[in-house]
Amino acid sequence: MTDGQSAPTEPMVPMTIVPAGALEMITRAEIETQVGTARKFRRSLAGFRSAALTMATLDQETAAACTYMLPRDKKTIEGPSIRLAEIVLATWGNLRAGSRLIAEDDKTVTAQGFCHDLENNVAVTVEQRRKITNRFGTRYSDDMVNVTAQAACAIALRNAIFKVIPLALVEQIRTQAMRTAAGDETTLAERRTKALAHFGTLGVSTERVLARLAEFTEQPKTGVEDVTLKDMAILHGFATSLRDGVATVEELFPVAKEEPPASKAGALAEELKGKKKEPPK
Repeated sequence: MTDGQSAPTEPMVPMTIVPAGALEMITRAEIETQVGTARKFRRSLAGFRSAALTMATLDQETAAACTYMLPRDKKTIEGPSIRLAEIVLATWGNLRAGSRLIAEDDKTVTAQGFCHDLENNVAVTVEQRRKITNRFGTRYSDDMVNVTAQAACAIALRNAIFKVIPLALVEQIRTQAMRTAAGDETTLAERRTKALAHFGTLGVSTERVLARLAEFTEQPKTGVEDVTLKDMAILHGFATSLRDGVATVEELFPVAKEEPPASKAGALAEELKGKKKEPPK
């Protein structure tokens, strides 16, 4: 190009406007193709059980992450975790699944999870709402909002998966994983020390852990040696709940509130109140 000459212009490509129903038709065609393929190559329940069990019991850390536990009214609610949902999703076969954030306001985020069994043509959509405020009503920081949104998406996906895949099959795998995670008496001392150290990094003292275990098992826990294999299963479930974002440290290990000391004025008022109730002599 010489001085005074303009650069050649490229020919403009006309913009193509896709009709509103075209995307729906494309998506429907993709799903129909996937359904046809799924029914041609059907799953094997024996193959699923074997593959899922192998993955869930690959090692003690993986096995421990397959169960979550939450305290409710001095009882523990337990169930298959997000990690186990991922294992089941990878081994069940002929599935479409995913999650996304669909709403956010000043106090909550809402995620939507879906799971579609292409072989059986069963589809489920689940919504999960999570708070993004602390106990004082203050909104979380942007980073914590993102973390909470990701946790909501993961929980919504888990719930959708376990509404499509029969829990009767999942529970068999989870039970075996819990046995693997608990180990045996020969490794108990080492593993409970490791577990207590893990909660220590989260700011939970050994005394708080022992007190919580005593509350749930209704058995005294005066020292580390009192932590049994059953207690280890509870601690593994708590650790998974924290990792998955379904519970907080404060919920799992609440600090007992101390009663404020009575003031002298308050004590005098109580004393006078008691004297007024005494019958005249």
